[in-house]
This record gives sequence, C-alpha cells and structure tokens, in this order.
Amino acid sequence: RGLRVLDLSGNAEGNKWAEAVANSRHLAGLVELNLKDCGITDAGALALAESPHLNELVRLDVRDQGAAPRPLGAAARRALVGRFGAGVAYNDG
Repeated sequence: RGLRVLDLSGNAEGNKWAEAVANSRHLAGLVELNLKDCGITDAGALALAESPHLNELVRLDVRDQGAAPRPLGAAARRALVGRFGAGVAYNDG
C-alpha cells in the first residue's frame, strides 16, 4: 500500500502490466510509474489514463525504445497528458 515508485521497465506484455496497475487499488499511492520498453499500445495507455486509482501519479514513462518503436495515437497521448500532465514520457509520431 505504501509503494510510491514502481519500475516495470523492460517487461513483456506491457498492456497487461498497465491494466493491472490501473485496476489495482493497492497502488493508489504511486507517484512514479516506469513502463518504458514494455510495448505499451493505445489500449494500455488509455487504461492508465482512465484508472480510478492513479490520482497521485506525477511521472509516467511509457516510451518504447526498441528496434521499431510504435508511437501512441493522438487520442491516447491526449488522454495521458490530460490526466497526468507534463510528467508523461511517450513516443509520438
């Protein structure tokens, strides 16, 4: 419950991790979440942006720096920035 920083960078199946974090009331105190190089897509990004539990989050990294990074769509980027502000790092097109 007291976890403030969570680094899951480099884990496969990033959308599953994003959805698990987004749906966990036990992680409501997170202020920083690192999902870099997890292959987060729009679905994972939207799950994070729509989470009822991540109200304290001020830093979020969902960049993918792999061989062929996939940028997030405009709607997913807007949702993340709208929810978490300037502390979001993502791939853009």
